[in-house]
Amino acid sequence: MATMAEQMTEEQQVPEYLVGSTSGIIHSQDMPWISQPGIEGSEIKLLRTIPETGGMVFLLRIQPGVKGPMHKHFASAEYYVLQGRVSFGDARLSPGSYAYELGGFRHTEDAPEEEVVMLFITHGPLQIINDDGSRGIVVDTDSIVRAVERHKEQMLAEA
Repeated sequence: MATMAEQMTEEQQVPEYLVGSTSGIIHSQDMPWISQPGIEGSEIKLLRTIPETGGMVFLLRIQPGVKGPMHKHFASAEYYVLQGRVSFGDARLSPGSYAYELGGFRHTEDAPEEEVVMLFITHGPLQIINDDGSRGIVVDTDSIVRAVERHKEQMLAEA
């Protein structure tokens, strides 16, 4: 099976995300999964950035056995489980589950036993909390856009 880069012609472009209040349609099935900065073992498909708040809309895929790092949300976040099951302590989310987290919420997720795919809407960045309790990297719209752009450049170079 050909990679996305191999299928591209000079007239084709890597699928783009929407910016701000721009109207549009995104065909996420045509987008590649890219590694999420700061969260090893998870991948995203960026659907829209929200520059006014630093938020974004994206699909998140977590592989079995990958535990999310401790992190703190600077603003609220919403997510909807599309595939798989994930636990937050005693709370178990499955396909069709919706969750809302207030800004300031600090938590981690248990490692799922199966692949999990969720639709996320964030209203601002989050910060990774290192194992020693110190502040880690901030995952924000800019860091995600940079990761998407690096991936796009890599795909174009391989085409």
